[in-house]
Amino acid sequence: MKKVLSFLFLIIIGGGLTYTGYNEWQDSKKLAAEGKSTIGKVTHHYTHKARKSSRKYNLVVAFETENKEARKKTIRVDSSVYYSASSSGTVQVHYLPNNPDVVQAGSRVEIEYGGFVLGLVFLGFGVGVLALYGGSAVFYKGSAKAIAKGVQVLSEMKSQYRTVNGREFKHLDLGFYDYRRRELEAQGFVFLEDTEDALHKGPRVFFRTLVGPDGGTLGILYHHRLSALLRMLGAKDSKVMEFETGFSNGQYVITSNAEDAGKLDSPEVIDALWLPHGTALPLVHRAHEQRLQAFRQKYPGVEPVPVKTAADLHRFQTELDRIKSEFRKRHGLSKGELQRIAGQDGGEAMVILQQDVAKDHAERQKAA
Repeated sequence: MKKVLSFLFLIIIGGGLTYTGYNEWQDSKKLAAEGKSTIGKVTHHYTHKARKSSRKYNLVVAFETENKEARKKTIRVDSSVYYSASSSGTVQVHYLPNNPDVVQAGSRVEIEYGGFVLGLVFLGFGVGVLALYGGSAVFYKGSAKAIAKGVQVLSEMKSQYRTVNGREFKHLDLGFYDYRRRELEAQGFVFLEDTEDALHKGPRVFFRTLVGPDGGTLGILYHHRLSALLRMLGAKDSKVMEFETGFSNGQYVITSNAEDAGKLDSPEVIDALWLPHGTALPLVHRAHEQRLQAFRQKYPGVEPVPVKTAADLHRFQTELDRIKSEFRKRHGLSKGELQRIAGQDGGEAMVILQQDVAKDHAERQKAA
């Protein structure tokens, strides 16, 4: 009965999301077709945590319509627009002349269909599971095999890094890369290169790497843009700021705001800290410096492995990938990792799922 009520709750939530999402979709389409643009003044800006792993960015903007009507609106934006506007004090505003409450900020109007599609997914999932409740065992076994296959991919992870021109990646937020680069250069970092993993499958992404004053700490920036399908389902892109330092004793210290990566365990030689999404770059950098100091006190005499050239960087990246791959091959996927990924304990069902995943992983390793 509890499960049935849960699915009914999904149907109700899905219906509400579908209704509001449809209205947002129609308003954004009309804004793109009929909207006017002007420059607004940023009077206030703030962020707040929306969920455990995400942060919302808001600008309070004063602007004037073509009819000389003064308006003031709180507008939700992405992080790149937020940081650019909060720094310059102005932002481009798009509004509907006949309804200035329909408004967006940024260089272009975004068609907002994510909420509508997400509502349809919730609605369809709730209805579908109620109709096919008896097929849950088949779904469960399929999930175990799918997870084990994902673990196998991580175990066989290979990379082939190459230098690229970041300007070619028009689908990524290049403003994010440039803004963060300037922040790092102000801290004494020097740009090394933009790199792409040629073997990566999925939407292309490049890594912008700078080297710190110690000659061994890497500052790495990347925008992981999800597939169109995942974005339609409401998933958010990741804009990551990460610091990595390899040491002469074969160990690594990593500090990053790629929070979701912390759901997986790290190899023994990697001391990793995964901060929440949206953690500002200066805070990530400060945390890394403090952790480096603690590491040196624990291992006196160790020195950072120098990274001076593109070839040094590629060797560094390839070795880290090898360590992670070997660890995942031995480790598989633990119950704790499954719980963190699922966001819940799961009780006995989670134990059984983990056992099935481990069994399937062992069979795949043996076959390989």
